[in-house]
Amino acid sequence: MSCESVQQFIDSGNIYFWFCLECDRSRKLDMVRFRGKFGAGHSALAADIVPRLTCTGCKSPELGMMLQKSGSREVVPVHPKPETIEYSRAGWRQPDIYASGSCVYRLDDTGEIIEIAAWALSSRIARAAFEALSKAYPTDRFQQRRRGWIESD
Repeated sequence: MSCESVQQFIDSGNIYFWFCLECDRSRKLDMVRFRGKFGAGHSALAADIVPRLTCTGCKSPELGMMLQKSGSREVVPVHPKPETIEYSRAGWRQPDIYASGSCVYRLDDTGEIIEIAAWALSSRIARAAFEALSKAYPTDRFQQRRRGWIESD
């Protein structure tokens, strides 16, 4: 089901997370509050929401968004486009998730990696994803790593 309006997005149970490209702050977007400010009929597309937001920490308008669909474990980048998620002051470039950034892996009972559940250039953003996934799926085991270094377990 496609969510065209904020109200449809809220009713679907999907969740948006925003992250600042300047200071690395990240939070779950309160869509009920957004609806109260901009109306239930406002477009729910990330590209239409991001211009109305600023970072609560540094007040930068340079934000990205990730989406977790209702009933899914996967958190996917939706704005800017996933292939350009890494930001540098020189412009956008495609990241190598194994050479840079911090990955959150879902592990099986033996400790083997099943999948990459989240990735972020910043360890703080990956830590927020790690904590959100651990809270949302308490029976699953997650591990945050930067290259070979285990950052959270």
